[in-house]
Amino acid sequence: MAKERIIETVDENGHNISFKLLDIIPFENKEYALVQNPKVEDNDDSIVLMRLISEEGGGYSFETIDDDDEFEKVSEYVDEIINAVDEDEE
Repeated sequence: MAKERIIETVDENGHNISFKLLDIIPFENKEYALVQNPKVEDNDDSIVLMRLISEEGGGYSFETIDDDDEFEKVSEYVDEIINAVDEDEE
């Protein structure tokens, strides 16, 4: 079993928030992360799609996707991946 990867990020109010990193998805020369609040794991609404930003020194930061068009395109791509995996499992 793979080890859980917990990440911490800071919200716009300066509060630390922990998320479980579910997957990193490359799309159109950018990377996106599917993260989930570990306190609400059984709810699909707890899964959040964020942009992954490489920082100097090898670190990463996570950003919300404010552009509606970008969010829609990435969401559709993620849905395609999930549906393909679901079909393979049937």
